[in-house]
Amino acid sequence: MDLEIRTLTTEEKTSVIPLTAGLQPFSLSDLTKPGPGRKFDFDFNGTTYSPGARWWGTPEDSLRRVGRANRLFARSKDVRFIRFLADFSVRPLNNYWRDVAFTSRSEDKTYIVQTAGRVI
Repeated sequence: MDLEIRTLTTEEKTSVIPLTAGLQPFSLSDLTKPGPGRKFDFDFNGTTYSPGARWWGTPEDSLRRVGRANRLFARSKDVRFIRFLADFSVRPLNNYWRDVAFTSRSEDKTYIVQTAGRVI
C-alpha cells in the first residue's frame, strides 16, 4: 500500500475545508507496553526491531499479520501500528449540554452522587 504521509493542515483539522477525497487520517500507536508481555526480535521490511526495555503487547504472529495487511509503520528505532480514524465507528455529539456543569464544585450538594439542579 502506498501511503502519502503528511500532517493535516490547520484548515483540515478544524474542518474549515474538507479532506481531499481518498485521504485517510491516521495516528501511529505504540506496539509495546511497560510489561509484562513478550520479548522477541521482530523482523519487518529488512530491519530487526526489539521492544527494548519494554515488552511487545502483541504476539509475534499477530505483528506479522498486521505487517502483511500494511498496517505497520517503520521508524528508525521502532515500528508502530497505523490506526486509521475510519477504524472506529464514531459520530459527532448532537445532544451536548454545554450549559450544565458536571463537576462536584459547580453547586452545593446534599449527596455525593447528585444530578445538577439545572438538569432537573
